[in-house]
Amino acid sequence: MRRTLATSHEIFGEPKRFRDALMTRTAELLQQAAGDDVTQPDGDGSVLMTLRSNRGGVDVHKRVRVHIDQGVEGEDVLRIPVRWRADPAPHLFPTFDGVIELLTLGNGRCELSLVGYYEPPLGPIGDAVDTYLSDTARASAIRLVRHLARELVEDVYDLDRPLQSDPSRAALTVRDVMSPELVVVSEGESLRDAAGVLLAAGHGGVPVVDARNQVIGVLSERDLLDRVADERLGLGPAAHRAWKRWSARNAGEACSKPAVTTEADTSVRQAATLMATRDVARLVVMDGARVVGIVTRSDMLRVLVRDDEEISAAVTAVLADRGEDGVRHTVEDGRVHLSGTVKLRSRVTPVCREVERCDGVLLVDGSQLGWATDDVTP
Repeated sequence: MRRTLATSHEIFGEPKRFRDALMTRTAELLQQAAGDDVTQPDGDGSVLMTLRSNRGGVDVHKRVRVHIDQGVEGEDVLRIPVRWRADPAPHLFPTFDGVIELLTLGNGRCELSLVGYYEPPLGPIGDAVDTYLSDTARASAIRLVRHLARELVEDVYDLDRPLQSDPSRAALTVRDVMSPELVVVSEGESLRDAAGVLLAAGHGGVPVVDARNQVIGVLSERDLLDRVADERLGLGPAAHRAWKRWSARNAGEACSKPAVTTEADTSVRQAATLMATRDVARLVVMDGARVVGIVTRSDMLRVLVRDDEEISAAVTAVLADRGEDGVRHTVEDGRVHLSGTVKLRSRVTPVCREVERCDGVLLVDGSQLGWATDDVTP
């Protein structure tokens, strides 16, 4: 008896880029999502992949041989037929026949789904134990789709990139350091599923959106911790917030509201100031009304490890912009040493301060600076 299997996960980004990546690298992305090493397809075009789930606190792993057929593109949807069976012992485990589907929803939203049928093995005996098998198959499918969504976003947006910025810019922006991992949860998402998203995404917090795709808050590990802990009663705002999280039924009720947001082109300094002032661990990054990423405290620390060559290029740009072509500099471990001459003595301190504001600069030594004209001494 065939059983229906369907699960989906929403991602944010550019649909065409997602389609192109999924169409051309389906097997590779599936293997990465399964946690396997990427291997070349066999002669029949199939690849081996590990399905993983957890049953009663026990990890369940099963190797399957996956056959991937040519994808079919519609106006708003891409469908890639897939089928798999256990390898070895295909007669002991369910077989699956269905499609990976990428549906464009609009406003930078896509829905990645796995839809199809699986067939329990062993005839009537298989039906008798199908409750166990269906739970395991469904858990495996949910995990696979969520990890596939993450791999797809990472592939398209190159999340493992090093810090990239225009070396001539003194001030980095949020766009330079943020994680464009567009993982969100809907306000109606159950706490169990929301916790699964946090674990699968590897984030300490994710934006929560309403039915209109508007950001209403951020759900963090801290918010969910109160649901795991004992009920806390008492007076005061902290106790009241803890009780509300403990009694929450979905992500919208458990999340911290409102979400503290910033723009991708905001300077890192401004974003860090906002983060410190509001005492939050992450900011949701917006481009107009669209979520484009998230920036955390640890992302901000990437500024401190900016390469000396980039710092040097930024300092050169600052000095050129100020017309101080007589000033030389060296950079070592984020420390900038200035020498040569500024045009006016009154410019020594301002030049040092402007150089100090270059992101990544930890110290500026201007003790060796001279000046062409003394406009300070009467």
